[in-house]
Amino acid sequence: MNLTQYLKHLIALLSCGGLLFSDMALDVGKPDVQGKVTAGGYHSLAIDESGQIWGWGLNKNGQLGNGTRVRRDLPFPLKPGIGASRIIGISAGEDHSLALSEDGSVWAFGLNQDGQLGIGTKIDQSVPTEVKGLSQIIEVCGGRKHSIALKRDGSVWAWGSNECGQLGQPKLTVSLAPLEVAGLESIVSVAAGLSHSLALKKDGSVWEWGAMGHRSDGTVRIVRTPRRVQGLTAVKMIAAGGRHSLALLSDGTVWAWGNNDYGQLGDGTNESRMNPTQVKGVAHAGLISAGYDHSAVLSDDHRAWTWGDNNLGQLGNPKPEASSLPVPVVGATGPLMNVAAVRCGGYHTLFLTVENELLASGNNSFGQLGDWKFKDSTFPSLVVKQILQSKGQR
Repeated sequence: MNLTQYLKHLIALLSCGGLLFSDMALDVGKPDVQGKVTAGGYHSLAIDESGQIWGWGLNKNGQLGNGTRVRRDLPFPLKPGIGASRIIGISAGEDHSLALSEDGSVWAFGLNQDGQLGIGTKIDQSVPTEVKGLSQIIEVCGGRKHSIALKRDGSVWAWGSNECGQLGQPKLTVSLAPLEVAGLESIVSVAAGLSHSLALKKDGSVWEWGAMGHRSDGTVRIVRTPRRVQGLTAVKMIAAGGRHSLALLSDGTVWAWGNNDYGQLGDGTNESRMNPTQVKGVAHAGLISAGYDHSAVLSDDHRAWTWGDNNLGQLGNPKPEASSLPVPVVGATGPLMNVAAVRCGGYHTLFLTVENELLASGNNSFGQLGDWKFKDSTFPSLVVKQILQSKGQR
C-alpha cells in the first residue's frame, strides 16, 4: 500500500491513538488477550480487530515480517500471505517472530542463524514462512535462538539452538525442524525464555529445561531434559524471562526462581534462587509476564505491577532505579488503571487497556514503543499516538 492508504488504514485502527482490539474478550486471566500483543528483544507485534498483524521496532533480520529490513517507529502492517486462515496468536523472540493460524499452522519470520524459524534452513526470512511438519498447534513461543509449540494433543515441539538444552534434546546442538520434546504429556501451556523453556501440565505442575539461571558459585545451571519444578502445585500460568521464570498459582499468588541480579524475582532481595520463592506484595494476580531482567503481573482489579531492572524505564514507573519488590505502573496522570494485558519484552513493556488502547514503556532505541520518538519512556505512552497529529508532516 502507498503512504496515503497506509495512513488511512492506521487512522481507521486508532481509538484515542491506540490500536483497536475490540474482537477480544478483555478479561484479566484470558490467555487469548495476552496472545494478541507481544514484545521481543527490540521489536513489538500486535493483532488488530481484523486479524491483521502490525509490527514496529528493530527489523534488521526481517522480524517485522513486512518484506523489508527497515526499522519502524510506528506500527506497519505485516506482508500478506499467511495461508487462508485467520491469525489468532503471535509471539516475538529476541530477533524472530512466530504467528499461529486458526488452522493450527505456524508461520515464522526474522533471524534464522540457529534454525529458530524451523523451516529447514538457516536463511533469514522477512516474510512469514510456514514451519513444516506442524499441525493442530494451539500455542507458540519464541526465545532467543529457539522456538517451541504446543500441540492440541498435549505434546510439545521445539526447534532452533540446543546449546543449553532448551530443546530438551540431550544429544543435539541444533535442529532446523520441529522435534517433539520427550517426557512430556498432557501439557496445557508453554513458555520460552532466552535459553530455557517451561511447560505447564494439566495437573498444575511445571516442567523446565535449558539454562535455568546462575548458581551461587556463578556457574549456569543447565537442565537438558524436562524436569519437574519442585515446590509448585496448582499452577495456572507460566512465564519465562532472561534466566528467570514465573508461575501464577490458582490462589492468585506468584512465585519466581532463577537469576535475581536486578530483583526480578520480586522477593525483596537480589539473591538468585534455584527453587521458587513467593513474590512479595502480590495477591489476586490474573496474568504474568517476564522480560530479560524484569517481571510484571496484572491483578484482578486491572492494575499492573512490575519489578526488576528499570534502567530504561521498562517498569513503567518514574523511579529510575531497579526494584526488588513490585511497584505500580504509573501513567501520565497517576497509577495506570483498567489494564487488560501486559507483555514484557527485552527492555520494554506493552500494556493493553480495557478501553482498547495499547501503551508502551521502556527502551525505544529502535522504535519498539511505536510512538514515533526513538526516546525511552519511563511511563506508558500511547502506541502510534502521534500519527493523528503529524500524519501530514512526515
